[in-house]
Amino acid sequence: LAGLYRAVGRTDEAEMLYQQALEIRERALGPDDPEVAASLGKLADRYRVQGKFSEAIESYKTAIEVDDNYAEAYFNLGLVYDKQSRLYEAIVAFRTATRIDKTFVRAYVNLWQMYGKRSVEHLWPP
Repeated sequence: LAGLYRAVGRTDEAEMLYQQALEIRERALGPDDPEVAASLGKLADRYRVQGKFSEAIESYKTAIEVDDNYAEAYFNLGLVYDKQSRLYEAIVAFRTATRIDKTFVRAYVNLWQMYGKRSVEHLWPP
């Protein structure tokens, strides 16, 4: 139902349903279940699309804490960092996604694009 609301532009209702789904899964499965991470990821996706980047980052990071092999969450976190021109953090997120899933083509493409946007040597921490 949340996906339907999202598709017709009723983003507030979709967000509320994603929140409810997250709460139900946490109660039913426990806070450390991969399904909880998936719900957090969907909620974070909503925040990202709405331009609520702080909320998106927080939700993606929480999803990653629940399931540190959640390549899609790392990938989407990289997209948010890219939108904020935080290239070093985007690169780290995309690289992590490719380490988890060696076949994650979109992550490789975005990683390549990050390197192509500008020379990143000066971005690496000392």
